[in-house]
Amino acid sequence: GEDGELGAIIRGTGPKVSLSRRATTTQRARMSATARHASEGGGVSESPLGGAEKAACIYLDWNATTPIYEEVADEMRPYLTHFGNPSSSHAYGRPSKAAVKYGRDRVAKLMGCSSSEVFFTSCGSEADNWAIASALARGKQLASCTGRPHVVTSNIEHPAILEALRAYQADGLCDFTLVEVDGEGTVCPSAVERAVTENTVLVTIMHSNNEVGAVQDLAAIAKAAKRAKRDVLVHTDAAQSFGKVCVNVKELGVDLCTLVG
Repeated sequence: GEDGELGAIIRGTGPKVSLSRRATTTQRARMSATARHASEGGGVSESPLGGAEKAACIYLDWNATTPIYEEVADEMRPYLTHFGNPSSSHAYGRPSKAAVKYGRDRVAKLMGCSSSEVFFTSCGSEADNWAIASALARGKQLASCTGRPHVVTSNIEHPAILEALRAYQADGLCDFTLVEVDGEGTVCPSAVERAVTENTVLVTIMHSNNEVGAVQDLAAIAKAAKRAKRDVLVHTDAAQSFGKVCVNVKELGVDLCTLVG
């Protein structure tokens, strides 16, 4: 027929990829023109959000990012046109403040914590960095920490954790130990317990790994860490978990938790 077949993303109740989608004659002509222009050395002049390459792509990178659900877009839409500083008391600021509070309360309910414990940051990396920085600052005040603050983490953490720790160590602000995972990408709680020293101020282990899909037994890891040193803080980067598996900070036994959503 006149219509062709193209790979495309479809929205549904979970990660799904349509192997084909009907393309109109106009769409095919536009892609053909774009591809021809690129082959002639002119580059792709179409919008960076379109073009032949995207239209022919089967998207499988769901752990990196996904399409926005219609329900989420509907929640966000009013604030694409409304403006107002939530710290201002005028008629534009008050609705913004109410919206932030509403969002914070909903996140707290999902996490099983108080809304006063929820802080919004610009991204997951900032939240991870904040957790490390605050734990190191707290560690300096602990009577149990008599030397350089020490951190226990795993060898499969996100660069937001590992690179931050390397930078702190290079500046002489902390030491850290990498706990190796097993063949399934799992962190052994007893290995974490053995890695804790008298100067350990933080144990940070990600909840779900974005590459191998391993989900750590954070409750057991937290118990092991606290058993080794009662006043150690436990942090988890649960950026890949939220919205996919349950993330309840009380059940996990963690003191600090990074979420992205």
